[in-house]
Amino acid sequence: MEELDPSSLRDRYRSLTDDELLRLVDRRTELVPMAQLALDQEVGRRRAWLEPLRQARSREKITDDVQSDDPVSKSIRCCKCSGEMRQGFILDATHGARLVSRWVSGTPEASLWSGTKVDGREQYFVQAFRCVACGYLESYANESCSR
Repeated sequence: MEELDPSSLRDRYRSLTDDELLRLVDRRTELVPMAQLALDQEVGRRRAWLEPLRQARSREKITDDVQSDDPVSKSIRCCKCSGEMRQGFILDATHGARLVSRWVSGTPEASLWSGTKVDGREQYFVQAFRCVACGYLESYANESCSR
């Protein structure tokens, strides 16, 4: 296994395409803390042109989800007022990135390096719906993060 140093990580991340970098951001929690920091710095450096690409990918993903056979993605009505529910997501604004929130199994455990331990735990992206009439939020965790 090769030794990691911050400058080689920076160089490696700078050589990635924007799409490759965004795919790596999606798997950020699997990286060691030093690699996470270098990734955050590169994402911050590219922020101006990465954000439109990330938004386009999010819109494509939401469109794919709505067109899937998943019953959660189909049109649903609010359980409080029967209003229309609009699909969205819960934003997780973290250092150097904007991510989709995740449901993680178990109780939170503090981690000195990452804030909260999540390694080896079952994780699912949180899909949210908001009632356009009353604002009620309903969320589901059906899509595994391990895909």
